[in-house]
Amino acid sequence: MKKIILVSLIITAGFFAQTFKVEKVSGRVSVQKGTSEEWITVKKGVTLEANDFIQTGDKSSVQLRIGKDKFILKSASAIMPGSIRKISQNDLLLALTAEEIKSLPNEKKDTKTKSTAVYGSKLDKSNPSFSASDIGIKRLNGARQLAENGFMESSVIVAKETFRKYPETKLFVKERIYFAGVLEKLSLYEEALKEYNRIISLDMTAKEKSLVNKRIDELNKKLE
Repeated sequence: MKKIILVSLIITAGFFAQTFKVEKVSGRVSVQKGTSEEWITVKKGVTLEANDFIQTGDKSSVQLRIGKDKFILKSASAIMPGSIRKISQNDLLLALTAEEIKSLPNEKKDTKTKSTAVYGSKLDKSNPSFSASDIGIKRLNGARQLAENGFMESSVIVAKETFRKYPETKLFVKERIYFAGVLEKLSLYEEALKEYNRIISLDMTAKEKSLVNKRIDELNKKLE
């Protein structure tokens, strides 16, 4: 436990050291600065901190500059800029262990309710203070974009944290399967298998169930 806390502090120190320049803004983009609950419109040229929380509306996007690199957050997505970073697989494992510990009291709250949440354009509203469910979906969209841009370890941490903080998102089978697949791509087979075994208890389509069962069988063979 002490090791987990120490590594978390080291990762957090690097997290807060970064700054992010807004290079382009398209449509409606807003940010909560630090611990503030006020949403502020994001404009080109402003600098964001690692622990700010930025979100895009429907048909909106924002391009961030991080040193020599850039990251485009697409429509109906949300992220903390500090998540746009490379971390080691060892640090990922420690972060996953920490998430497991934090999630323990909530495990029994999972149900087999089928989610009817709609992704993308249905999320845009005139008031940026979206519901918890909307924010959870936006965070998962942001996590996907992290993975698609090569920040796979970081994407898994964001996804796992989202599943914990927004329990309704645990029912989103498609997203659960996607991030279990990211764990496979990282060759974290035991962790992927554990996730698929959790997913199999959810309400899903026949096609989804067949896919999950196939992944469980193949991972069990790899781990024999």
